[in-house]
Amino acid sequence: MPWIFIPPFTRPGPSIMAEFLALRGSAAFSASRLARLQQSVGETISGIQLAAEHWYFVELDAPLNADEKGRLKDLLGIPDRLPLPPDGDLLLVTPRLGTISPWSSKATDIARNCGFATVRRIERAVAYHAAFHVSGKVGQESALAARLHDRMTESVLDSIDAARALFHHVAP
Repeated sequence: MPWIFIPPFTRPGPSIMAEFLALRGSAAFSASRLARLQQSVGETISGIQLAAEHWYFVELDAPLNADEKGRLKDLLGIPDRLPLPPDGDLLLVTPRLGTISPWSSKATDIARNCGFATVRRIERAVAYHAAFHVSGKVGQESALAARLHDRMTESVLDSIDAARALFHHVAP
């Protein structure tokens, strides 16, 4: 029988496309912390109003039924009723693409220990909504993005659907 070499620490590539679930959460910051952030950003970019909310992105082996989805929302602390989405341009600050955040590792472990066997990974992001009250916002979006994230550990995306890139698997 011929020998087949299988390199260590590898797993077969994803032959079945994983499910992607995006869940809108509640406010990311307290009112006072958001006011401090607003003031800090306002020193550089005038005429801007910020709002921030959490979003949760889940990679699943199979879709969740309504009961499981409700239990997952409870686990993540997502209330049944959320306020209307904020107005403004979206800047989605996620963990750096290609990495797994420490929050994700712990949240994924907790979800699995709570019986969510189909959960591969959970990530959390902050969705900033920036309403520019001054004309000429061109160029200010990149300055705002630079103020809202740490480029060493975070990425800024322009849509919720772009967060699918968090779960893009690349062979080592």
